[in-house]
Amino acid sequence: MRARLHDLPNGLRLIVARNMALSSVVVMAGVNVGSRHEPEGLHGAAHFAEHIFFKGTKKWPSAAKLSKAIDERGGDHNASTDKEMTTFHARVARPDAIVALRVVHDMLAHALFRSSDIEKERPVIREEISTYDNDPNTKVWELSEQEAYKGTGLAHRISGNIEDVSFTPAALRRFLRLHYVTSRMVVVLAGAVDDSIIENAKVFFGSIARRPFRGTEDATPAACTPGHAFRAGQTDRLDVVLRFPGVPLVRAESEPLELLGLILGGYTSARLFQSLREDKSLCYNIHASIFGYSDTGSVIVNTAVERKNLGAAMKAIFKEVRSLRTRGVTDQELATSKTYVRGTQLIELDRPMSVANTIVHQLFTEGRYEAPERRIERLMAVTRERVNEAARTYLDPSAAHVAVVGPAAAVNPVLRTLRAL
Repeated sequence: MRARLHDLPNGLRLIVARNMALSSVVVMAGVNVGSRHEPEGLHGAAHFAEHIFFKGTKKWPSAAKLSKAIDERGGDHNASTDKEMTTFHARVARPDAIVALRVVHDMLAHALFRSSDIEKERPVIREEISTYDNDPNTKVWELSEQEAYKGTGLAHRISGNIEDVSFTPAALRRFLRLHYVTSRMVVVLAGAVDDSIIENAKVFFGSIARRPFRGTEDATPAACTPGHAFRAGQTDRLDVVLRFPGVPLVRAESEPLELLGLILGGYTSARLFQSLREDKSLCYNIHASIFGYSDTGSVIVNTAVERKNLGAAMKAIFKEVRSLRTRGVTDQELATSKTYVRGTQLIELDRPMSVANTIVHQLFTEGRYEAPERRIERLMAVTRERVNEAARTYLDPSAAHVAVVGPAAAVNPVLRTLRAL
């Protein structure tokens, strides 16, 4: 699949990933702003702003009218905020592409941001934060990033804490003006995109006024620091995130690391699943992968276990890690990881939402878009020696950070177990 880039005069980038064999179109706008860009006193602002974009625009002045424009056509629209970016999308059937285009443009260019809507949404945001606080899987991921990246913008919680989201409507609107500028925006059209939609997109999004970026940049380099942390949660089990320092996805070392993560625990035939689930019955599920930002990355292992199984599970994980470091991967494991990547990435090309997401994330975390065929070609060329070198370099148990969320009564035995490791 080839994607075509159009640089608009106002600095906004428009990317078209056309596949006329499909029956749907996705219009996605991405903005390079997230929780790591928030100054003190505005933690949670990027996520809060994402909600308010849906409360009304110049053309559709209420949340109900904005939603109806997509709902009555059988489509869907939503948004997401991360540490480094915010995305908005509308997905519709091919004949309704112009409506999706108008909705996303009007949200980005003409959202009303009324004070009344901001105040009305505040308790909803707090309820959402409370939901995250009561989800141990979300809580352990947040704990892992807060502790491993302490002192940097990556430690900021995406939603903010309940007490954080008390900033004024004026402060939120100022945050928006400073960060939502065309030089930090990209719009992706994916799926059955015809020429008229492309031309309309150029006119619509090209009309957004250019302003200089005066927002917050996170100048502190982020790197995963070793250690361990425990936090009490509403759960009777232990949710665990084990994090090894990695590299940004743009670095060449990320290719063997990606294959290494798959071999370690990327699928059900991988080492960790077979050892902890199938052989030892220590957990229901366990997964490993690489995760990256624009300036750092990690190799992640996440699982959930009964309290009595934590020590055995951690020892089993580290046993597989040490085996990879000392003995390396087999030819068959490497071949399986490569065909897995090839299969999953080619399948995703049939999903315009996935295509659009990949493009936005690559641009904001890697600074470039790379065609999946090219990326597959490079991964298929990775040698066993490079993967083994990555294992020796990055899977160092002494450099790992372990985060655990569990019942408050488990804090002392959990910490004793982690210290013993």
